[in-house]
Amino acid sequence: GLRDGIKEELDKLGVRIERIFEYNPEAPSFPPIAAGAADAVSKLIREYGRDKVAVILIAFNEAAELFKQAAGYEVLRSVLWIGSDGTAKLSEIVRDPISGEFASQTLFINPIYSPAVTAKQREVAEKVRAKIGEEPDAYSYAAHDALWAIALALLKIGPVEDPDTMAKRVKEELPRITVSDEFAKVAATGAFPLAESGDRATADYDMWLVRWTGAGYEWVLVGKYIGSMNAFEWEKVDGKTFPEMFRERFAAVATPAPTPTPTPTPTPT
Repeated sequence: GLRDGIKEELDKLGVRIERIFEYNPEAPSFPPIAAGAADAVSKLIREYGRDKVAVILIAFNEAAELFKQAAGYEVLRSVLWIGSDGTAKLSEIVRDPISGEFASQTLFINPIYSPAVTAKQREVAEKVRAKIGEEPDAYSYAAHDALWAIALALLKIGPVEDPDTMAKRVKEELPRITVSDEFAKVAATGAFPLAESGDRATADYDMWLVRWTGAGYEWVLVGKYIGSMNAFEWEKVDGKTFPEMFRERFAAVATPAPTPTPTPTPTPT
């Protein structure tokens, strides 16, 4: 899953992974995880400095409870924490003052898929709001488009009795479907190419951060990852971009060089 994908990419980049902690989301026990993470982070800070150390958290709403345990360790508050779309914009984090403060202190940054805005997307949003009274999220649009892509592929290949053959032919047809004008007319996120893995070849992601606003902790949009450019575009929040916040919060403090002890000059006798 996501954990294995992140580990594979970090290995490619030569990033050292000190420890991986797992828990049962149905019955999590966070105190030993927080204690173990504190030990691991302390060790890495001694070796590399806190600006070279980060904690990656793959979780869902239970992240708020983990943060309450982690907040008891100064060392865990002293490094960057990175989340995923499973924790982006979680209300449980900002509603709790302890977890909100921890997320703010650690610049807990979270990416979440950001679909291109289209006229069809606005039409889909209006229909969803009218039906269930809620705003669809980014993955609702992606699910809408996935269903349409499969439906158009099935129409293209026609009746197939054997399910395995049908699945194979749909898979072969999808890369042509998702870039077609026909698909673009019904897709909430527009037409897009597929990678060999079957995922979108490129995608954009909004980057969200928890900040104190004076009235409480809130999620704030701080930038966007542009997939087609493989680059970030940062916005200023309180006059600073995320990289500037990072340098201010985690930049290594240079240790002053010791003042050499002067050698006494012999006094002539």
